[in-house]
Amino acid sequence: MKKIDLIINGNKYNVEIGNIDGNRIEVNVNGTYYDVELSKNIEIPKTPTIVSTVVNKAVKETIPEPADSVSTRQIKSPLPGVVLTILVKEGDTVQRGQTLVIIEAMKMENEIKADGPGIVKRILIHKGDTISEGQTLVEIGG
Repeated sequence: MKKIDLIINGNKYNVEIGNIDGNRIEVNVNGTYYDVELSKNIEIPKTPTIVSTVVNKAVKETIPEPADSVSTRQIKSPLPGVVLTILVKEGDTVQRGQTLVIIEAMKMENEIKADGPGIVKRILIHKGDTISEGQTLVEIGG
């Protein structure tokens, strides 16, 4: 509970602010409790918590490495179209900017490129597939 002293029209009031829930506040004014309703919600800022990243070496050795799915990136189609060519296969190592797939959209060929280096984990399309915008085409892992 937060305590504040208010002076209203020359009269002193000891106010304790209790629970705040949206636009409702519990207050105690000079020993009398009130449930106060405000015209708008109160947003209470959250204080950030500091977490130590220092890990004892012996403890660190017992922590498992993250699973491949954590470091897997999904390459998605920027527009709808038809898959013309798949230039990689699962297990291939790729570099940033390397063309992975060519799709035809609006009578134009569009190259879909790798966003960074990695290994092709999964290919989720086939030649001739009709794909939609945002559809995952290829997954690349670290």
